[in-house]
Amino acid sequence: MASLKGVEVFGEPEATTTSGRQTQMRETEIITVITNFAFKVSLTNGVGSVVPEMSTVEIGPVLDVVPYVLSDGYTINLTLIPSLTEFLGYDKPPDEHFSRNDNRVQVPVVLPRFSVRQVVTTLNLWDNQTVILGGLKKYFTVNGNAVAGKPDSSDKEMLVFITATIVDPAGNRVHAEDDLPFAQKGIPSQPSQPK
Repeated sequence: MASLKGVEVFGEPEATTTSGRQTQMRETEIITVITNFAFKVSLTNGVGSVVPEMSTVEIGPVLDVVPYVLSDGYTINLTLIPSLTEFLGYDKPPDEHFSRNDNRVQVPVVLPRFSVRQVVTTLNLWDNQTVILGGLKKYFTVNGNAVAGKPDSSDKEMLVFITATIVDPAGNRVHAEDDLPFAQKGIPSQPSQPK
């Protein structure tokens, strides 16, 4: 994929699965974040100290897909669950002041912030068509035709491109482009979406 200014490609994974079997693609990383501070007293010398408590978190995009080849042999029903988890940093803790006479230890408060965006949708494609999921709202386009919803209006938008192709057990395409002239001009009828 050619690089464009302001565009970041998370990954271009490929997967082959059987009809009705879920597959998952991840382009994530594991990070360590401070989730709390604790006051601990040493058993050897009785001196206390404030120590951070940490946790690992997986961030980045994840795509779950469940494809079904429909009885016509040309249509693929896809259940798609894209999600994006981002670490946004730490919120400023509330100001808490103790008087010197309280004999209490003030442990710092840490407030990690995460953003999790996810959508679940089901749609139909003809063999070798591409769907574009945008904004992680119920919005998608099949061959340039908007199918439902509106994109998110944030300054960053994650787009997920998925091309579904029917292959035989050897991994060869079942249908040639000449077998699919109807797929060049439109999209198959769509399953009803929950309201």
